[in-house]
Amino acid sequence: MVINKFLTLEGRINVLIDIILNIEVDKSQLNKDVVAFYDQIMNYNQL
Repeated sequence: MVINKFLTLEGRINVLIDIILNIEVDKSQLNKDVVAFYDQIMNYNQL
């Protein structure tokens, strides 16, 4: 996956979501705001 200046904002967001979905995250290492954001992204994927 490549993110560059020619990719649209929507494309950049979709690539970042794909990256987040494919990495292992230890939520115990994150603060509560980041955990909430991470959970939103994971729930978005289930739609």
